[in-house]
Amino acid sequence: MMHKILQPRQPSPSRSLILDRIARHAQRTPDAPALQDSQSTLSYAELQARIEALSMSLQASGFEQLGLLMDNGTDWIICQLAALHAGLCVTPIPLFFSPTQAHHLLDSCGIELLLCDQLSRLSELSIDAIQRPDIHRGAVRCRNVQARPLSRPKGTCLITFTSGTTGTPKGVCLSSASLDQLCHALYQQIEPLQIERHTSLLPLSVLLEHVAGVLLSLYAGAHCSLYAASHTGLSGSGQLDPAALTVLLQHSQPQSLILVPELLQALVALAAHGQAPDSLRFIAVGGGHLPPQLRQQAQQLSLPVYEGYGLSECGSVVSLNTPQQQRCGSVGKPLPHCQVKLADDHEILVRGAAMLGYLGEPVQQDEWLATGDIGALDGAGYLHIQGRKRNLLINSFGRNLSPEWIEAELCASPLIAQACLFGDARPFNVALITAAAEASDAAIDNQIEQLNDRLPDYARVGDWVTSRIPFSSANGLLTPNCRLRREQIQMAYQSAIDACYRPDRPQNAIAAPLSESLSAPLATIKQEFV
Repeated sequence: MMHKILQPRQPSPSRSLILDRIARHAQRTPDAPALQDSQSTLSYAELQARIEALSMSLQASGFEQLGLLMDNGTDWIICQLAALHAGLCVTPIPLFFSPTQAHHLLDSCGIELLLCDQLSRLSELSIDAIQRPDIHRGAVRCRNVQARPLSRPKGTCLITFTSGTTGTPKGVCLSSASLDQLCHALYQQIEPLQIERHTSLLPLSVLLEHVAGVLLSLYAGAHCSLYAASHTGLSGSGQLDPAALTVLLQHSQPQSLILVPELLQALVALAAHGQAPDSLRFIAVGGGHLPPQLRQQAQQLSLPVYEGYGLSECGSVVSLNTPQQQRCGSVGKPLPHCQVKLADDHEILVRGAAMLGYLGEPVQQDEWLATGDIGALDGAGYLHIQGRKRNLLINSFGRNLSPEWIEAELCASPLIAQACLFGDARPFNVALITAAAEASDAAIDNQIEQLNDRLPDYARVGDWVTSRIPFSSANGLLTPNCRLRREQIQMAYQSAIDACYRPDRPQNAIAAPLSESLSAPLATIKQEFV
C-alpha cells in the first residue's frame, strides 16, 4: 500500500478581513477580552498568538482538509481561525449527528485530520485514528476515511452540512470572501448598538451561531462567551435544561443572543419569573417559524427580540430586523450585500450572498439562488415568509427534517401500515400511525424505540397516536395517487396531535413545565462558575 507523503502547505494568498480585524484589535486593544469559556479567558493578543501558532503547525502537517468534532469553547474557534489563516478547508461535525451521518461527512470531505475534544466519540463512530499531539492536543489522524473525497469548488474554506432533511446531509461550500462580506454587512446593522458582550448558546457547528454570533463578535472587537452544552443547558439538538440556562445568563450578562424559537420560549419563561438578565440589547431569532403569540409575549416582557431569515446556502443570514428598521411580523429587510426578489410562484430568490456550491455537485451557474421558501416583499422592502415549496419540517430548535424520511422508516415495520409525521415549529416529532392488524401498542412502542436508537435526535419520534381510520382517497386523506394530504390529516387529528405536546404528557421529556424546572435548586450549577 502506497502512503501519501505529506508536504508543508503554503498559506493561502487570499486575505481574510475577519483575521485582519482580529489582528487589528490585538494591536490596538491587546488586553481586551476576546473569548471566554469555563476554563479560561483569552485577550485579543492571546487569541492572535494562539491562531498564529496553530496555523504554523497546521501548515507544516501537510493536511488539506480539517474536521472539528468539538463542544463549544475557545478551542473550537481557535482551530477554525487557525485553519483559515493556514489556508485549510474546515468542516465542523455537529455533535448531534448520528454515526451514519458523521461517517458520511468524513468520507465526503476526505477528512484525514480531526481536531477533537470528544475522544469517546471516536470509538462510537468507529474511527481508526492516531493521535497527533505535535499538531494540537486534540488532533488525531483518521486512517479509515474514503480515499477519494467529493470535489469541492475552488476557494472553499468552510463546508457546513445541513442537518439532513433526509438521512444524508448536504455539504454547503463557502468562501472566506463570503464570510467577510456577511460579517461586514451584519456589523453595519448592529454597530449603533455598541454591543460588547455576546453569549453563544447554539452549537458552533450551527452556521448561524458560528458566523453571526462568534465571528461577528470578533469582527466588532467584542467579548464572546462560549460555554459547553453542560453549562448552556442545551444538549443534542433538542434537550433543554432551563435551570442551567438561567445560571449561565445570570453569570455572563450578555448584551446579545442568537436564539431559535424554542430557546426564545425558554427566555420568555425566565423573564416572566424575573430571571432574565437586564443586560440584553439585541436578541436575534431565526432558524424556524416564530409564532406570533410568542413574539407578543416577548414584547410584553420588554425583551429586545428581532426576527431574521437566512439559510446555510447564503452564509446564514439574508435579512434582519434591527432597532433602526423593523416591522413586526416580517423577517426584516435584506442585508446590504443581498438582493431578494420573488419568482412567479412567489419563491424567494437571493443574489449576492450565495455559496460556491454543494460538495460534489457542479458549481451553480444561476446567480439567483432559489431558496425553496415562499414569501412576499411589502412596499417598504420588508420580507415576509409565508411557507415552503416542498414538504419540510423545521422544529422549534431550528433543525430541518423531511417527514417522508421518517415516515418511510416507520412503514418499513410490518406493524405500521401508514404514518404521517408532524413537528413543524414544535420541540419534537409526533407520528400519526395506522397500525397493522393485531399490532399492539407495546409492539409499536418497541419498534419506534429501535428506530429512534439509530436516528439523530432531531429526527426521532417523541410521541405517537393511532389514527381512527386508515388514510384513503375516499375519506380525503390521500390523493388519488396515494400521497398524504397533510393539511387535511392535520385538521382531522389536530386535537390528538396537540394533546401530545401538553406539559403533563408523560412521553414528553422536553416540554416539562418550565415553571417547575425554574424552582429547582441552582446551587450545584452555580458552583461550576465559581
